[in-house]
Amino acid sequence: GYTMIGAAACVGESQGSAIIINRFFGTILNASFGIANRVNSMVQMFAKGLGQAIVPQITKSYSSGDYNRSSQLVMLSSKFSFFLIMIPLLPILLETDFILNLWLKEVPDFTTIFVQIMLIKSIITSLNSGIPSIIQASGEIKWFHLITSTILLLCLPLAYFAYTLGYPPHFISVIYLFTSLLTFITTLILLKVIIHYDIIEFIKKVVLKAIIITIIISPLFAIQFFITESILRFFCVSLLAEVVLFVSIYFIGLEKDERISINKYISLAKNKILGYAI
Repeated sequence: GYTMIGAAACVGESQGSAIIINRFFGTILNASFGIANRVNSMVQMFAKGLGQAIVPQITKSYSSGDYNRSSQLVMLSSKFSFFLIMIPLLPILLETDFILNLWLKEVPDFTTIFVQIMLIKSIITSLNSGIPSIIQASGEIKWFHLITSTILLLCLPLAYFAYTLGYPPHFISVIYLFTSLLTFITTLILLKVIIHYDIIEFIKKVVLKAIIITIIISPLFAIQFFITESILRFFCVSLLAEVVLFVSIYFIGLEKDERISINKYISLAKNKILGYAI
């Protein structure tokens, strides 16, 4: 029942937002919001597979009393979900206008800002992707679902109130961003209260690394002010962004043992390719 409340809150957030936008601005702005949600869903699918694969391991480790392994898996899931979602998300954020103009014949107003803010929301959401699994495994889900669902639905009355005061259409996405950040902070607090999780270690190994990587790639957004929009700029910027992202992930995002494991896989793959070539 409590899990169903959480699922209903997610549906209510999405459908309720569409109703409010339609009520104040009509179907054209609703179409912009729908496009942003669709882009956001496609990006999230890129990282969703990792979460689904690691959930059984978190549950098994916690249930068997191996709390250290379950804790490490939660951090691993959250960190790598952030890495994975950044791979398709970064080029889209950098070249949102170009991609939308290429995809749609006529881009509705406010679509770009809707898309960009929704994608930033996904970045925040990805950082706590492993947390619900360990709380679910503990069985203490009542207050977790009640509190997080309430925060999730908080965007609806806030958006209605903001639009009544005359705020612009994209302001609902800003509210989404605020509630996502609030949900993330609340989730960490609940993690500490419910299962006495070491959230300081989580912040150091996941959140801090994500912030540093974000700071490193942020200068790339200045390129659009110096180079005219074109297909050449799109490919060059996307390639540069992915290179910077992967280098940052490898040297900053990964722990020493994780780099060693990845190097082994790279060497194994390289040997197989060379073996086939010979």
